[in-house]
Amino acid sequence: MKSEYWYSLAGGAVIGLACTAYLFLLGRVAGISGMIGRVVSGRNIWPDAAFLAGLAAGPVVWSHATGDWPELSLSTPWYVLLPAGFLVGYGTRLGSGCTSGHGVMGLARLSPRSMVARPVSLHAKMRILSMPMSTLYMLISKFIYRIATFRAIQPIFMSLRNAAAFVCGLAFSVGLLLSGMANPATVRAFLDLAGDWNPSLVFVLGGAVTVAFAGLRLQKRLARPVLETSFQLPTARQIDAPLVAGSCLFGVGWGLSGFCPGPAVLSVFVGQWPSLVFVLGLLLGVATYEGGKRKRPQ
Repeated sequence: MKSEYWYSLAGGAVIGLACTAYLFLLGRVAGISGMIGRVVSGRNIWPDAAFLAGLAAGPVVWSHATGDWPELSLSTPWYVLLPAGFLVGYGTRLGSGCTSGHGVMGLARLSPRSMVARPVSLHAKMRILSMPMSTLYMLISKFIYRIATFRAIQPIFMSLRNAAAFVCGLAFSVGLLLSGMANPATVRAFLDLAGDWNPSLVFVLGGAVTVAFAGLRLQKRLARPVLETSFQLPTARQIDAPLVAGSCLFGVGWGLSGFCPGPAVLSVFVGQWPSLVFVLGLLLGVATYEGGKRKRPQ
């Protein structure tokens, strides 16, 4: 087996460990799109914001550990990234999950909704990749975010819960970098079955789901999380139109860009400035969904 696949498997296992630790400590599913949704809507932003801060700080830790700043390859034009981000943001909120929520923790829980959501989004991604893409452009800039980042995150350590969430987010970030899933080129190569197919993501998902599956079996023996009073696991089991439609929109956006929410946020702090356009679209999509949700009768 190629060495890169071992890295993918190891990175996936780290992602699974991060998700499992988040569940054991705080009783929550580490779903990035849900975290972003709660932060955008302004409701109970902690410890979600702390996890996302850890995700953003991952490149700094990676550079100290390896001696190299992470390098990602992003070839999607900026004018595609904005609508792609919107589709991912709106789609993941409509479909109640992204790669981490449905793909890792959902499959590990053997959730019927996640077992429908993943194939739907994968099919949509592969369909969109079968269409021709336009120009490539040169990416520039190395974004060294060391002192400013750590100054910005100091207030979150006032709470042990937030500190735990930050460490889990940091581990999740390192797992993304180690596995290659943070790189849009790797994602697009996996989805392009007609081209030079790269199966790395199979190993990423396999490592993550295997570890999370084992963790969820252990979680059933716990009366409560370490730092919370109860577990907050998804209870919905209905396979409905919003789930399918949201997964499809997410798949189209992911196929266009090679980004899902976690890697997109990470990419900004690696210094891939064009990915900021995607994140703006992502936030707009999430805000549009959350705004519409408040207007709909309960």
